[in-house]
Amino acid sequence: MATMRDFMAARKQKSASTPAVPPTADDAITHSCGHRTTRKHMESTPCRECVNTSDKKRRQQKHKKQTEKRKSERPDIPRLPDLAEFNVVYNAELQRWYGELVIGEKKFYGSASGVFKLLPLLDQQYREWLSQQESQQ
Repeated sequence: MATMRDFMAARKQKSASTPAVPPTADDAITHSCGHRTTRKHMESTPCRECVNTSDKKRRQQKHKKQTEKRKSERPDIPRLPDLAEFNVVYNAELQRWYGELVIGEKKFYGSASGVFKLLPLLDQQYREWLSQQESQQ
């Protein structure tokens, strides 16, 4: 049965038996790190500065697009008035949250299975009451 060590040794032997053909001296550029690159390769690719500029423009466009998308997805709902107060209590036996939204003298009541379901429910009651008040005037 072949082991991982046997596999790695065979792989190393195979790569050693087929040496890479280095570029010819007149067609090669040697970098400061010692790696060699063909002149043809260098001529067909943009310089590092152009690549960096292109990447920067692409990142800026992506950021701008994401920012615009976030702004368009976010509805423009006005905030609750100053001193609005939420009071919530959990009933473990019924596994429900009960709460009220107090705005001045007006109170809105509700219950839900989770806090993040209850708060929008109370807010919606306030918005409906507010629209009724505006329509009566």
